[in-house]
Amino acid sequence: MAYTTITAIRDADPAGAGFPDWTDDQIQEMIDRWSDFIDLHTGQWFDSRSLTLTIDGQGGRILHLPVPVITLTKLQMNESGCDEDLNDVVVYNRRGGSEGLDDRRNPKVAIKNTKTSIYSGVDTSRFFIKGFRNQLLAGTFGFTESDGSTPLRIVRANIKLVLMEIENGGLIPTPAPPGLIVKEVTDGHSITYGSTSGSGVAETSSLTGDSETDLTIADYKAPINVGITVEPVYA
Repeated sequence: MAYTTITAIRDADPAGAGFPDWTDDQIQEMIDRWSDFIDLHTGQWFDSRSLTLTIDGQGGRILHLPVPVITLTKLQMNESGCDEDLNDVVVYNRRGGSEGLDDRRNPKVAIKNTKTSIYSGVDTSRFFIKGFRNQLLAGTFGFTESDGSTPLRIVRANIKLVLMEIENGGLIPTPAPPGLIVKEVTDGHSITYGSTSGSGVAETSSLTGDSETDLTIADYKAPINVGITVEPVYA
């Protein structure tokens, strides 16, 4: 889904003419292309999408998700084929609001461990058993604001990228690839590339050619899915 509109692009014409040389179809194509670009480089999306997801079980009560959950309508654990009672599920879908609590950068669901086993004290059926695509969730997902809208910085990035293409005569801007490494911080996992300008001065490379848009994409990247230490429960 696009993150801005044809009207917003035409209103952004610095000449005030609304880009009369460009048809609605051409502008919409650019909007869609750059919306997809944002999705690709952030690793998530910024509208509400109804989906059914199959996720790898991680061997604990918590199931980390690749994208924020908005609403959960179905959960089937451990390839059971049976719908869980959603009253037994904690859905981490807070989005700021009056409480200021925000789960979007650590999206997950958790199962309440309400049952016990006479053998171990814990009913392992209440765990997301470690496995491949063995947990099924259905609902709506996406990185949206509390009112369901797309974050304004993402909207602005979409508009700026379209304007860059229009200013470039319809040719897709292709920033130069990074050159030599000019700075690396090992512990912080930071790396800076440079390219040589005509004056021989190293210049920092850019994803889009616009520093504000680059920062927006970096700030809205999906969290990295890393392994955590848990007591695994296997199928």
